[in-house]
Amino acid sequence: MNFARNIERKNEGMAWNSRNRNTDLSTMAEVTGISQIQQGRGLDVVPSLSVRDRRAIGPVAAESDAEPSVDVFYKITPQLNASLTVNTDFSATEVDDRQVNLTRFSLFFPERRDFFLQDVDIFLFGRLQQDGRPFFSRRLGINSAGQPVPLDVGGKVSGRIGRFDVGTLAVKQEAYRDPSNPAEMIDSTTALVGRVAANVLAESSVGMIVTSGDPTSNNDNSVAGVDFRYLNSRLIGNRSIEGDAWFQKSDTPGLVGDDTALGLGLNMPSNTGWRGEVGYMRVEENFYPALGFVRRTGIDDVSLQAGHTWRPRNTPIRTLFSGLNVTRIEYLDDVFAAGEKLDVQSQSINLQALNVELNSQDGFNVGFSNSKEGLETPFMISRGVVIPEGMYSFDTLNLSVRSGDQRAVGGGFFVNDGEFYDGERFGVTTFIGWRPSPHFRTNLNYQYNEISFPGKGDDLLPSGLPRCTTLDCAFVTRVVRLSLETIFSSRWSWVNLLQYDNVSRTIGVNSRLHWIPQAGREAFLVLNHNLRDDPLEPGNDFHTSFGEVTLKYSYTFRF
Repeated sequence: MNFARNIERKNEGMAWNSRNRNTDLSTMAEVTGISQIQQGRGLDVVPSLSVRDRRAIGPVAAESDAEPSVDVFYKITPQLNASLTVNTDFSATEVDDRQVNLTRFSLFFPERRDFFLQDVDIFLFGRLQQDGRPFFSRRLGINSAGQPVPLDVGGKVSGRIGRFDVGTLAVKQEAYRDPSNPAEMIDSTTALVGRVAANVLAESSVGMIVTSGDPTSNNDNSVAGVDFRYLNSRLIGNRSIEGDAWFQKSDTPGLVGDDTALGLGLNMPSNTGWRGEVGYMRVEENFYPALGFVRRTGIDDVSLQAGHTWRPRNTPIRTLFSGLNVTRIEYLDDVFAAGEKLDVQSQSINLQALNVELNSQDGFNVGFSNSKEGLETPFMISRGVVIPEGMYSFDTLNLSVRSGDQRAVGGGFFVNDGEFYDGERFGVTTFIGWRPSPHFRTNLNYQYNEISFPGKGDDLLPSGLPRCTTLDCAFVTRVVRLSLETIFSSRWSWVNLLQYDNVSRTIGVNSRLHWIPQAGREAFLVLNHNLRDDPLEPGNDFHTSFGEVTLKYSYTFRF
């Protein structure tokens, strides 16, 4: 095992087992001398009841209902867990942070639901954090519009048996109407995931994963993959090295051939001195992991990272870092646009010229980036603004300033200014936080992007349609996020989150009051309320588009 501790006021971090200032929790140490521990039967039964009241909105009638659910947890052995959930209720889960998409690819939202977060590390594959994952639990119980889909029942067995990490998951999802095509019903789906990995060498593992089911369509889908993860944290000079290799193949009706993905990676992390990382990933055109996450297909992805950290002595400076990150993504097949072959789909060269952290935890970063984008087809980046097909190269300057987390009042900003495709972009993200006591904190985050394409307002697309229908061929995006968290005691807490973005024109309010009367019992009072600015309703800038209040109570019977 391993564990770490941070003391913010001292800007101090430490781990029970660490090397070369690296507090990576995967660098384990062995615990001995523990014996005669009684865990009882290891059985927890947690029934819950949720009472909801939904406000009438337009033609949708008001609705009130009560939904029971039950979760069962059983420790088969101290290292192997079994869990069962029936009529699963995720009403007390945190809402997602708003994001505005300025790319032509999918955004990634992290998992927040407790049932799927339990033993989540068991199901990780090939050290893949986002793109290329064969299993991503948000594919279950959430539709393509981000709305919840009820789960009838789910079961999971996960943990460790000797030198093996094992995980199995089965979930039955209710039928629902496809939000992108309301005329189509998606049938009830049973999704299956199996994962096993064996510890080999001193700190490495080799394993496989299998998935079955497609919760977003009425088609079948399956994926099988193998991976090898290498770790050696005992190199000369207390250095470490990580490596990984993986291969996946999907099986989807109607897609024949070109359905594999593979990756290789090598990483030498270090908090002092030189560090570097190289990676390669190939995703073929028909590779489709229905239970996974893939942004792009039909590509070769090569990445390189290198940098150096200095730690000056007897100065106010804690660290100085300079580094270079390069990513190049090429089409597997020849792709032509506007009569020319596209060299790349995307390429980015990011130079961190100087990243400084002071002993006070304050710091700043100055950087430069060059990006290339090869558009096979026109890309609508915003309402009324289209970027034509073709090859684009553009440069950006970046500057960020931040204060230490230990301060009662802290914050910072990030600014990027420069070219954007064949136009211009100015973006700024500011954040400020206030923590007057251990019982209260608030954070305000504001993101602003101003994008324009001067002189392009009269351009026509190859189809003959105008490229822009907005004034000056420009648009602005804004995202505002305000959180207020109050911890009254060890039994009471109140978390409030208000978010707004001008793309959806919606204000979202999420308020969660949490009460723990005693260990094994808890209650949530959750308010979700959306206000939408409808441009078709003059004089009524914001009106309620969704309103729901939920009261949830759960009781744990422990045996």
